[in-house]
Amino acid sequence: ARPANQVLYDDFHFRGHILKVVQKMPWAGAGSALTTQVDFFSSRACATLAKVAWKLPAPFAGTAVSIDSSGVRRIDMLATKRLPDLQLQLRSDLADPRKTALTCSYIGIREVLLRLEARGGSTKDLVGEVTHSMPSATVGAKFSSRTGAPDFGLRCQYGPLICALLTRDGLKASTASVCCSLNPDVKLAGAYTHAPRQKAGNTYVVAASYKGLYKLRLSQDSAISCSMKYSLSRGMRVVAGLRLNARTGDWSYGVQLKRRLSHVPALSVLSQPPSLTGGAVGVRHRFARTTPVILTSPSDCGLPAEAALRACARVARSDSRRK
Repeated sequence: ARPANQVLYDDFHFRGHILKVVQKMPWAGAGSALTTQVDFFSSRACATLAKVAWKLPAPFAGTAVSIDSSGVRRIDMLATKRLPDLQLQLRSDLADPRKTALTCSYIGIREVLLRLEARGGSTKDLVGEVTHSMPSATVGAKFSSRTGAPDFGLRCQYGPLICALLTRDGLKASTASVCCSLNPDVKLAGAYTHAPRQKAGNTYVVAASYKGLYKLRLSQDSAISCSMKYSLSRGMRVVAGLRLNARTGDWSYGVQLKRRLSHVPALSVLSQPPSLTGGAVGVRHRFARTTPVILTSPSDCGLPAEAALRACARVARSDSRRK
């Protein structure tokens, strides 16, 4: 279940020193953003210095393109506007046509989701899924042309307790998970996987979370992991993690710094025209009615100096014409 996975696996970063920057693009289409992720001091061979992901704006909204440090490219396209009850999704690595997947999702039936996926452009590799939601439970089944028995899933919620059961690999493995909110700040979660025929065997993991900022996890391989998430300032967050294997004594740590940037809104001049030498210029948001902010340089507003000067000059000329 997603609530249990968020407590058990999210924000546990104990390998590498990563800088992640998310830049929202000032173009049409909500959700358009450019994400850049750099792993400093990495000893692995890489094709690019950073992992780059770009969510395209309108009219290509719903399309995401990414390339990681190993040179693997991916594209994900989602179409939802032409047919209100039908969603089409195309995923590809832009290298091997056999790895291309086309997914059709139908949501026209209330509380029911029907999904069909074709991989490699062939009807021999089809995956079907049906999910039905009820007030306190959700049931689903997943069928594949390559496996005989389907996968089944069940999710139940009773107050602050959320339980889930999932069978997979033709009923050869099953996973049971539970998540409990003791209060608005403390959450406990655990998961047990029963797979005697697989190499990993039976595994379990338990974790606790406090306000989603501090986490502690214990797994069956005697590994103890802790994580801390701290907000340095608005739009800047650091995630640090430590992992210790109590059986072998091996340990590792990692740090991730995430910076989220937003585009600068349109500016208008309040008083004097801009100074070509970079003097003080009074600016405000177009719809703001607050005290003007005095900038020491046009570049302080987040735009290049030349672009800021041209924008301020145009507004100043239009204001003088009105007078």
